[in-house]
Amino acid sequence: MRLRSTSRAPVNALKNTAKTLLVVAGNRVLVVNSRLVTRDEEDLGSVLTFRDRTDLDALTRELDAVRSLSDGLPAQRHEYSNRLHTISGLLQLGHNGEAVEYLQALTETGVAGTAPVSDSVTDPYLQALLVAKMAQAKEKGVLLRLSEDSWVRATYWTPPR
Repeated sequence: MRLRSTSRAPVNALKNTAKTLLVVAGNRVLVVNSRLVTRDEEDLGSVLTFRDRTDLDALTRELDAVRSLSDGLPAQRHEYSNRLHTISGLLQLGHNGEAVEYLQALTETGVAGTAPVSDSVTDPYLQALLVAKMAQAKEKGVLLRLSEDSWVRATYWTPPR
């Protein structure tokens, strides 16, 4: 196995002082710690410990994705509530035709909760994330769109069961 340091310092530099270094070994990310060992002020050498951080990094990315999804939920809830109030108001005022037109416009354009990215992105988790981000961007007055050549061919992430 060949170790490649993620910093400019060589792995051998760990031997002389107490340090922590991130290194890449194949497709794994390792945290390497070095501690000097002394006894009665005599230098006995160094102890290197290797901890695999790859799984921790993967879990951190998954948690970030879930947080991003949940950050978009209040914006979606607010938008959904506004639409329901609009429909309710139209119906209470006797504007049934306008209420029907409004509902049809919402459902035909995908704004009422269906993913507007379904043709180019088939992964349901990624669709949900994109819809949440679009709603969040809309709340902030920003238009978030996918380019016409956007395409994701496979499942991006499957949550654990």
